[in-house]
Amino acid sequence: MLRYDEEGLLRRLSRLDPWGRSLFAAACAERLLPVFAAYEKHDPGSGAFWRAALDDMWDALGQPEGLRDEAAIARLEAKCLGRIPDEDAAPDDSAVYAANAGAAVTYALRTLLDSDPQNGVWAATQIWEAIDFHLGSDDDLGNPLKQRELSRQETDLQDIERVRSGDAGIVTAIRLRASQDAASLFESA
Repeated sequence: MLRYDEEGLLRRLSRLDPWGRSLFAAACAERLLPVFAAYEKHDPGSGAFWRAALDDMWDALGQPEGLRDEAAIARLEAKCLGRIPDEDAAPDDSAVYAANAGAAVTYALRTLLDSDPQNGVWAATQIWEAIDFHLGSDDDLGNPLKQRELSRQETDLQDIERVRSGDAGIVTAIRLRASQDAASLFESA
């Protein structure tokens, strides 16, 4: 059984280069992004905003570091920070999930800006918190939803550790896999 270990994840992300940390955080955000579909009725356009922000993140990951528009990424991160939904912003639970997803995108962008591995950990934590909220408990580490997400994060890390920084092929592969995994994030096995 896989274990949720924030300190271990921080150590592992610390050994990656800034690109790898950012790629991991973007994959976490990608898996949570579809929750905006339910929140959209309370904040029209929010889904499109967050999709565009994460698309910009993925585009930046595919560019050589020296060619990234750091100022544009910083402006986008600030916009995202200001648009993270309040968990009480909707009469249903959609705002809670949207807050986790918005925070994950924002942490991913921060990781791209400052290379701080802690931001990558916090992006991953947003998925964990959303799953805990979905389950109504944080006690059962053996729950299939939790084990599946830990396995996904492990696969992402192993793939990132095996490649050279800036490998466009792995960016595409991880993005596609994270997007596909998003569909089953809250589905029981």
